[in-house]
Amino acid sequence: MRDLRFWRWRKAEEEDLDRELETHLELATDERIEAGLPRRDAQLAARREFGSVALTKEELRDMRPGAAFERVWQETRFAGRRLLRSPAFTVATVLTLALAIAANASIFAVVHRVVLNPLPYANSDRLVALEFSMPIRNVSKIRYLPLVA
Repeated sequence: MRDLRFWRWRKAEEEDLDRELETHLELATDERIEAGLPRRDAQLAARREFGSVALTKEELRDMRPGAAFERVWQETRFAGRRLLRSPAFTVATVLTLALAIAANASIFAVVHRVVLNPLPYANSDRLVALEFSMPIRNVSKIRYLPLVA
């Protein structure tokens, strides 16, 4: 139901725009008729001076609030339709995006832990981890974290 209200509002807005442009052209035509031109010549001169009505409408549509969001929404719908038409490409695209996002998250986690938020110890850049095990004596891995002098 909301979509239908939006459609009616959009249609009313387009009709207002058409009426406004037509009124502007009529006023320009009337000015030329008062200057002594015949009606047909006055209309042609007014349209020539005004320029392309379709281009003007498009420019005015781009200026209204929410036009950028509307374009993004149209592009998203178009992309979705294209992806539905070619499932193999869709699978490749989704896998590529998943791989890129995973790689990005991994790299950020490492950079965050090592560069941005290092260990909370004094001289943490000199901390070394040693690990050894003795399977013969049934000793599992033992870790030491000595500071290097």
